[in-house]
Amino acid sequence: MLGKPHEESLEDWADRVLSLATRAFRTLPDDYMYEQAVMRLCQGIENKELGVQVSNLQPQSIEEAVDKIRLFQHNTQAIYGRSTRREVRQVMGGRYDDHQEVFQEYQVPQVRATMAPERAPVSTWKSELEKTNTKFDNKLGQVHEKLDDMMDQFRKLLTRPPARSPSPGGRPAAGECFHCGERGHFKRDCPKFRGRSPSRSPSPYRGSGRESVCYNCYKPGHMRNECPDLRSKRENGNFC
Repeated sequence: MLGKPHEESLEDWADRVLSLATRAFRTLPDDYMYEQAVMRLCQGIENKELGVQVSNLQPQSIEEAVDKIRLFQHNTQAIYGRSTRREVRQVMGGRYDDHQEVFQEYQVPQVRATMAPERAPVSTWKSELEKTNTKFDNKLGQVHEKLDDMMDQFRKLLTRPPARSPSPGGRPAAGECFHCGERGHFKRDCPKFRGRSPSRSPSPYRGSGRESVCYNCYKPGHMRNECPDLRSKRENGNFC
């Protein structure tokens, strides 16, 4: 049985607490191990006022905590003229057989009750962390799905042929004439076209039914290449 004699000194109690804390919290950071060891040491002090004051000073090691306890005891005896005969009290019980679950043996009901509000067990941290990771993965999966949907819509827009709006100079609908705009025939068969552009005015000397005029003598009835005056000049050698 793990027990503490009533006359166990403060130093012996501190060594025992540190030894158990080292084994119980071997998988946790050293700062946390020392913090818990100091807290258990202060909880084992019979003088509650002393334990509270030393704990509030937040000593960084067991040695520092023991020094502060000794200083408090010395000052109390010097001022009030009394001494603390019983320095520590028993706060632990049960069997300690170097088991891997020494952490559970170390946390007897009295100590476990004081430790719970300070820091949650490692198993609780892992459970909360797993829940957080699961939520994050779910959110990330939803984001990926939305991105995939957006990319699909974007690809459809790229592959879709652009809509053509009719324009005055554009190609007419199927079966519509380019010249008159009527349906049922093409430009080459349009009765209004007949191979001639409506925008071009006919020459006054071609196809109008009027008599031809010579560009040389300006007389009607013949063209310049048929002009008798021009022909006479060529024969006489007077053509310039």
